[in-house]
Amino acid sequence: MLKNYFTSAYRNLIRHKIFSFLNILGLAIGMAACLLILRYVSFELSYDGFHENIGELNRLYFERYRADEYQGRSLHTSYQLGPTLVGEVPEIQQFARWHPRYGGGVVTYYKEDGGLAQFAEQGINYVDTSFLEDFSFPLLKGNPKTALSAPKNIVLTESMVLKYFGQGVDPMGKTLQVDGGWSRGDYQVTGVVKDVPANSHLEFDFLLPMIDVLANDQYANDDGWGWTNFITYVRLIPNADTTAVLEKIATVYDRIHGERLQSENRQVFVKLQAVNKIHLHSAPNGTPSKEGKADSLYFFVLIGIFILLIAYVNYINLSTARAMIRAREVGIRKTVGAMRGQLIKQFLLESLLVNLIAVVLAVGMAQLLMPVLSDLLGKDLSLTYQDNSMFWFSLIALFLGGAFLSGLYPAFVLSGFRPVSVLKGLNEKLSYGISLRKALVVIQFAVSSFLIASTVAVYRQVDHMKSQDLGMNMDQILVVRGPQVLTEEEDEKIDQTIQTFKTEVLRNPRISHIASAGAVPGGGHNWGTGMRRMGVDRADNQFGSVVWVDYDFIETYDMKVLSGRPFSKDYGMDDEAVVINETAVRVFGLGDPQSALQEQLIVGGDTIRILAVMKDFAWTSMREEQSPFLLAPSEGQTRSFCARVSAEDMSETIAFIEEQFRQFFPNNPFEYSFQDEFFNEQYQDDQQFGSIFGLFTSLAILVACLGLFGLTLFSASRRIREIGIRKVLGASIQDLLTLLTRDFLLLVMGGVVLGLPLAYFYVEDWLEQYAVKIDIGILFFLLPMVIVLLIAMIAVSYQTLTSARSNPIDALRHE
Repeated sequence: MLKNYFTSAYRNLIRHKIFSFLNILGLAIGMAACLLILRYVSFELSYDGFHENIGELNRLYFERYRADEYQGRSLHTSYQLGPTLVGEVPEIQQFARWHPRYGGGVVTYYKEDGGLAQFAEQGINYVDTSFLEDFSFPLLKGNPKTALSAPKNIVLTESMVLKYFGQGVDPMGKTLQVDGGWSRGDYQVTGVVKDVPANSHLEFDFLLPMIDVLANDQYANDDGWGWTNFITYVRLIPNADTTAVLEKIATVYDRIHGERLQSENRQVFVKLQAVNKIHLHSAPNGTPSKEGKADSLYFFVLIGIFILLIAYVNYINLSTARAMIRAREVGIRKTVGAMRGQLIKQFLLESLLVNLIAVVLAVGMAQLLMPVLSDLLGKDLSLTYQDNSMFWFSLIALFLGGAFLSGLYPAFVLSGFRPVSVLKGLNEKLSYGISLRKALVVIQFAVSSFLIASTVAVYRQVDHMKSQDLGMNMDQILVVRGPQVLTEEEDEKIDQTIQTFKTEVLRNPRISHIASAGAVPGGGHNWGTGMRRMGVDRADNQFGSVVWVDYDFIETYDMKVLSGRPFSKDYGMDDEAVVINETAVRVFGLGDPQSALQEQLIVGGDTIRILAVMKDFAWTSMREEQSPFLLAPSEGQTRSFCARVSAEDMSETIAFIEEQFRQFFPNNPFEYSFQDEFFNEQYQDDQQFGSIFGLFTSLAILVACLGLFGLTLFSASRRIREIGIRKVLGASIQDLLTLLTRDFLLLVMGGVVLGLPLAYFYVEDWLEQYAVKIDIGILFFLLPMVIVLLIAMIAVSYQTLTSARSNPIDALRHE
């Protein structure tokens, strides 16, 4: 009997090739999309799960209040917080601090044969000795307990070993020179760690000992609580009560800082964040690496469900649409003794066969599309079969669940036909099937219009942020990484060398301006601290950012001055003066830009006069609110050189700058980028989200169109005789197109009307995370509507045109 079922199922698939192809292809695309989304979701959920102590690892952060008003939160702590808590909270068994080497550094290896390996590196971080004990970054060479226990030790990843020492060379004991930032000097390799997994929220290439940072005067002369430049992790004892731990932490912190905070009418609460929740769950600002968002992940899961739903709807639609074709088969089988249960088994077996073929195709499609998804994510993802229980579970669930869910309803419908009625050709009982198909088409295109509208909104938002007035001109600005490898003599003369270098560069007629700066737009700031207007109580301090620039910076970036004057050579470097933005005027209560020039600011304890007020400029992405921003004068900034260059002969201009750079700073690598491209890298996550969204939306639309095409084909085939008669009676092709497409387009419009309001509410909520956001106007509704209708017209046009142009004689001979 089972053999007969398979034989019948196979023959039915072969007999109706087009319908079988559409069914299988639609299911395969839906399943492939689900496999891709499941792989992406499993990767995102796996972040930091490889650490052996993951259940005990937590990151500390602060929640700040002023007069019971929430002021935000911060990851950055003082260096004394971790040691203090370990000594006074029994549940905290160990701490590990993380301090990035801001701005990176230049790493140099002088080879024994006289060769040189020198690169500018960003992934340099200082950590405590306990870091390699708490976090499971396995050492291939060295001892995790001692590798970072002494000054001038260095641990590097295996990729860096290959980069600097080459294949097959033992790096242990060899010396790397590290320049730029704190603790310059020669470092001895004491450990090699495996490359950091892609699913780690911490990223690094080099680890240096924390004691090197703490030996710096900035920290050595501090009581341990003044500077908050550290990220602190704590390892709790197993099964610790986090509520009790937080209460004890609060007691300790209040004893040390409570009196001061009370006098300033402020409250600060130390919180714990589990390391395995950092990547997805609303981590505080200031994390050392990019973070995903749980709501985005959940939404991709929803998209996967939507696509699979559309695919199953297609199967049900096409199966029930063919009910009349198979009704006679059912009638004959029942007449010769087939029971309804046997017919249900047969149709379910057909569904099983279709889903089996679809699953095989889906795996192949997913393999082909996985590199596309990997490129969009910037992560190396793959579908692995061996030792991957998640993959096999998902595949089996898609297969069995799909076969059952998509085949159950058609099986019961087809097996329920009465033999006498179907053999007489009666079909009045099938009206409920037509209503169901209409409802399912509406659902399909409601989902499709929702996805299209959301995708359009994402791309519009990114374009909107990029098109904003930035308050400065970033076009044609070449940013050159400044020198970091300097001898003692070169360091003493750096101010003079920089000025001479700039003068030589400006000899090129294609270079109009050049400036030096401690940071560039999109690249962070040099100093973040509390500041306020002179005469205001310290309790009213507001957080602001400071960047050191030379006197040519404002002119180079064509920044707009609202009042006062920028730094000028004619007045020296205007020591103890700053240039502020409009937001600082408002936040500090300085009145208007003109009256602000009469005020002074208290910045980190120093009294500073205001030299000029600038129009607000976008130093960070438009995702963030404008905050008080200060530009402070400094001639000897070596972090970056910013040159405004002509678009003409760009390669020659860059070569000229490189020649001058190597002449004045011979021991440094030459690296450059374009300011506008560097700034727009801040929108990479949003663009990535939109691209992934667009990929899966395209798959959903494709599946929906396959179903619509199949239904159009079926409808046209049933109305061949009617079409012939209408053509004989004088109906035009346009009349017939209207006749054949009207009902389908009405259903599509119904889906649009249902889906767009849902998309509106979702997009409104999604846009709340942006400081600068698009207005949801009439275009939000019109554009997706036009797109959906055009796609639907394309899906139905081929078959309807074919039917409308057919010879009426052939149509009247039909049947």
